[in-house]
Amino acid sequence: MEEFKKTRGINFKSLYDHDLKVAKKYNVKGIPVTFLIDRQGYIRKIWLGFRIQWAQEFREEIEKYLKRSTE
Repeated sequence: MEEFKKTRGINFKSLYDHDLKVAKKYNVKGIPVTFLIDRQGYIRKIWLGFRIQWAQEFREEIEKYLKRSTE
């Protein structure tokens, strides 16, 4: 996975669900899938698949929730 991320310029943290516990709990039907989880543990956004064009949207959504948590 690290080589895949490196060749595509992906620098955010990602986790691998070896035993599929998380996939089963959240009913994940495909990979990759990205969850934006707020500080209270609520899922605020789900992206199915991956497109490098989404990077800006990822940043904007993360910044929006970080800003909310400090207000």
